[in-house]
Amino acid sequence: ALKMYSSTMDRSGSTWTTVALCAATAAAVWLCTKHHLEQEEEKAKKETNQKNKSLSNASVGGTTTTTKQTLDTDVSHPPPVTQVNIQDASDNAAAVAEDKDGLFRILRRNSVTIVHGSVTGTCLKMAKNLQQWSREQFPNRSIQMGSTQEFDWWDELLNDENDNDDDDTNLTKAQAATVPVLLLLLPTYTDGTWTPPAMSLQDALNELETDWRIAKFPLKGKLQVGILGVGSSAYDDITSANPTMGRPARQAVRQLQKLGAKCIVRLQVGDSAVGNHDWETYMDWRDRVGNQMGKKVKSQKQVQIEKSVSLAQATTSTEMTATTKSTTKSTEGDCACQSNTDGDQQHESGCCQTKDADGGEHEAGCCQSTPEEEANTLNENLIYESDDESEGGEPEVIDLEDMGDAILASQKASAANGEPREMVTPSQAAALKKEGYKLIGTHSAVKLCRWTKHQLRGRGGCYKHTFYGITSYQCMEATPSLACANKCVFCWRHHKNPVGKEWKWKTDDPNFIVEQAVNTHVQMIKEARGIPGVRMDRWKEAHTVRHCALSLVGEPIMYPRIDELLADLHRRKISSFLVTNGQHPPAIESLRPITQLYVSVDAPTKESLIEIDRPLFQDAWERLRQSLTSLKAKGQRTVARLTVVKGWNSDEITGYAELIALGHVSLVEVKGVTFCGKSDASNLNMSNTPYHHEVVALTTQLKIELDKLREKQSSDEEPIPEYGLACEHKHSVSVLLARVDQFSEETPTGGRKWKTWIDYDKFHELAARHVEDPSFTFKVEDYAAETPSWALFGANEEGFDPTETRHRRKNKHPKYTKFDERGIPTHDDNNQPLSDAERARLSKQMQERMDQMDGVTSVVTEHRDGTKDIEDPSLMFRGLVVIKE
Repeated sequence: ALKMYSSTMDRSGSTWTTVALCAATAAAVWLCTKHHLEQEEEKAKKETNQKNKSLSNASVGGTTTTTKQTLDTDVSHPPPVTQVNIQDASDNAAAVAEDKDGLFRILRRNSVTIVHGSVTGTCLKMAKNLQQWSREQFPNRSIQMGSTQEFDWWDELLNDENDNDDDDTNLTKAQAATVPVLLLLLPTYTDGTWTPPAMSLQDALNELETDWRIAKFPLKGKLQVGILGVGSSAYDDITSANPTMGRPARQAVRQLQKLGAKCIVRLQVGDSAVGNHDWETYMDWRDRVGNQMGKKVKSQKQVQIEKSVSLAQATTSTEMTATTKSTTKSTEGDCACQSNTDGDQQHESGCCQTKDADGGEHEAGCCQSTPEEEANTLNENLIYESDDESEGGEPEVIDLEDMGDAILASQKASAANGEPREMVTPSQAAALKKEGYKLIGTHSAVKLCRWTKHQLRGRGGCYKHTFYGITSYQCMEATPSLACANKCVFCWRHHKNPVGKEWKWKTDDPNFIVEQAVNTHVQMIKEARGIPGVRMDRWKEAHTVRHCALSLVGEPIMYPRIDELLADLHRRKISSFLVTNGQHPPAIESLRPITQLYVSVDAPTKESLIEIDRPLFQDAWERLRQSLTSLKAKGQRTVARLTVVKGWNSDEITGYAELIALGHVSLVEVKGVTFCGKSDASNLNMSNTPYHHEVVALTTQLKIELDKLREKQSSDEEPIPEYGLACEHKHSVSVLLARVDQFSEETPTGGRKWKTWIDYDKFHELAARHVEDPSFTFKVEDYAAETPSWALFGANEEGFDPTETRHRRKNKHPKYTKFDERGIPTHDDNNQPLSDAERARLSKQMQERMDQMDGVTSVVTEHRDGTKDIEDPSLMFRGLVVIKE
């Protein structure tokens, strides 16, 4: 640059000097920028090599740890902590190939890489099956399997270890057989988005597609791909112009093709909402992948046909032989397509044409398809999306092949015998039965609640016993609809049940459901007689069902004849506790008076509701608000039920208060989530389960927010009711807020007497009168009963019935029974005060832990699989136990 400038100094005129100065400056900037980019590129290359080395070492142990922020973080709703420290810590990474160096490069010659973006476990199971199958079918190929989050996609797709080989675009036939294969199994997430584990691949493809520095078709001749999509048609209309099911898979096909990768098979999309369609589609796709990779693989249908033929030949070999010969002879004599003799020619339609004696032509006929064959051919062609698709965006009108044969499978199932199909598939029924459900008819179930068994043994009742006075051992837990419109992350049923937005199945008679449910429940009670410790007086009483909790699984109010079912329960003097997720407002509005009606309020905002409930309805938030609003017109007891999941929905208490205020509900139940073990369908862990004191604090704050809303109201608005802390049940981590005007009476001493319990006989009397005279109405206060002192909030019993005996499993007792406001223990396991020295020692331990966490009060660690671990030093002494003989 200086040389360029100095060479112009001998020339006359300021113009030349200015031009030279500008040119020199531009050259200097260009050279500096080029040097900087080269340094950055070299630095990035070193970091990538180091990362790959670390990944290889870590992958041997099955775990990978990095420090990049995860892509599925809901930054708009952070947990209520002083600081949120988010890091990427991938747990339980998918199994990798049996390679000493861990995962090898995707572009490695003669390799097959199987990658899944699983969240609920379906694609992971398919990937493991595909890995085992590939090793059996292709023993000479290197096979590896992993999750999308385990790969650095920029590096994997652009850096080819074989770049020094001959030109890949001129591969010989032998070389082409060694081109690496990438098999992607991509599920569909909320609203057709990519799953959190697969977002790394999505981001990389988006960037690679638009980065001008990348050569055109960088993967041409270097990579072959096969992609399978998995989704659920229950989440949207797959015939719509922009369906969400399978969208990530379709996007991956288009983007990889733009990069030059060759699709060895067309895209297929399995539908988990139609029987076993997802697995049937996978098996067919797998066989086609095998055929395209050079090894002819028999499809499942071929295997079944061959088995049938073999069985028939074994039993009637003589007759089969004769029949085969006769058929062969007839075919050879009639079909002009069997040979291309003189005088015959192949017609452009595919059928052979034979010249007759007059020189005319006629179709031989044997090659023409029957209507059944044409239908089968259509079904076959509908399975795949073309790999020669244009490079445009999403099509305006969906092609049926994008959705696989999901539509055909659904129509076929619905049209069977001219009746709607049954709700539960055989595989779903097997899974539900394994979980202990007793199926009734085609869409209902009952299950014996653990609290029923507890109280049969005199070990305490459930929170409904404490809050409302039910007899737990006389309560039947049931549902008339196993299907649900949500897939909540905290659902303890692990999503073994079907999903759907509307009723589209066979409908069983409501009286039949009630009759069979009661009989099945009583039979389970009879079988419980052998449980150690059962009290015979209670066991005999338990044969009479007095209460029904319609909250077992699914969405009870979706059942189109729910009103008749409730009427039958009331005729049998069985009280009704119905729980709905608030996605069917019209059904709530038309419901008859029942004992207690619940609406689940699982999140305070629209965004968090979608994240935690994973609803099928696109307008789930609006439906929830409408359902809550409709509760205001109900004359009976209504409940807003909050399930608290730490790190997910435990913040923005004001949002909860605003929702509760919509319905002026009678009661507000705030309950900590129950952790029921890890499953592929849920990404919760024990740290997401709050302690009772945390639920108490949240409920107290909720009451304060409701009071604030009431104070802000104008005089012309209908006043928001005042709520008070009425009951608690520590064993269930539950607290009850109740309306003061409906459940409280002032005592002579100025205190409050709560009446949250229910006079069940009185309710049945009122309900029967309403049936006889629909114009008759009754109120909450008409069947309220006084709450016993042990059930009240703040009582020493903490909601545990003193007539029961507290059972400590495996003789485990809390090491500390009381704590101060910081979480420092103040009393030992015998409820005796700790010494000052001991309290100082424990305080020092907590302070040291807080110092290690830089003084923050709580840390949330988000993982790639969507789980959230919460570490809070103030809880470090809460879960400690001692064994007492």
